[in-house]
Amino acid sequence: MNSKLFFLLSGNHPTLPAAEVLAILEAEKLGYDKVSTNPKILTLNANPKCLQLVKKRAGMCEVAGNLIFQCENSEEQIINKIKQVDFSEYVDSESTFSVRVSKLFGSSEHINKMHLERELGRIIESALPLTKVDLKNPYKQFIGISYMDHFFFGLKKISCKTNSLKLRTPKLRPELHPSTIDPLLARCFVNLSRAKADEILLDPFCGVGGILIEGGLLGCQVVGSDRDYVMINKANTNLKHYDVNGASLLIADSRMCPYENVNSIATDPPYGRGSSTMGIRPQKLMKEFFIEVNRILSRDGHLCIASPINVNIKNIGLDSGLNIIESHVMRVHKSLVRELVVFNKK
Repeated sequence: MNSKLFFLLSGNHPTLPAAEVLAILEAEKLGYDKVSTNPKILTLNANPKCLQLVKKRAGMCEVAGNLIFQCENSEEQIINKIKQVDFSEYVDSESTFSVRVSKLFGSSEHINKMHLERELGRIIESALPLTKVDLKNPYKQFIGISYMDHFFFGLKKISCKTNSLKLRTPKLRPELHPSTIDPLLARCFVNLSRAKADEILLDPFCGVGGILIEGGLLGCQVVGSDRDYVMINKANTNLKHYDVNGASLLIADSRMCPYENVNSIATDPPYGRGSSTMGIRPQKLMKEFFIEVNRILSRDGHLCIASPINVNIKNIGLDSGLNIIESHVMRVHKSLVRELVVFNKK
């Protein structure tokens, strides 16, 4: 049965964190509806079992759980709403709980965080006299999120541990390359490609293996190729370092892929700044690559790819016969804006 759920997002990009969560649900064939999102909060209706999958897979989600209510961001409205809640649905008798309130981006100066936490805890405790507040080791954790004009109140179910992603930052890998993407974005690429455990994930511009590492750690059968044998050797070293076993690595041209019927492709092609296109203009390389993608991508497969916005991969992909699912703009620095686009077959 579907429930109202909330996801507290990292907020390190306006649209990618929410898109990553939705892509995970789609990859796992879990339906959802009534989606509402902003850079920090995603709410929707879905089967609660999706929370454990998000915990395992997401890199840009911090906390998630059952959404109990949302209202106008005023203490009067919050108190009125919480008094209407039947907390016996969320807390067992003689159990312990805590209430924590987060004020995002310095919003809601009119709300006293500590006072509100105490007041909400008092109301819950009075509604369930056998329960007790325990701030150190509560059995149930309620969380209030104050953001702009809205207040969200829910029962925390998962906390996404993303510290391991930081331990895989490029500078800590045995083999380096200046153009490789960081693990957080690589994980997002994998998820946006709708990759699944035990299924093939292809990166035809694998470089030193950043995307393959994240896909392999999620249980995908990772396949990577690159025209440069030095990159393939470096990718192999990095994959072994992170115990990603069973990866297939090939020296191959992305425009002549020795594969077919691939469900998930996640890739960050070279574009001539710190990463070589081997003398081929980026637009020409992409046009020829997309023709090949249309040949090898399965009918229900997805491609997640990024490129400088002036390459215009949206139009190149459409011209090759693919369909745009979503796109996201990433400003790297003043002179470089990249576009991440997800395609599938029409």
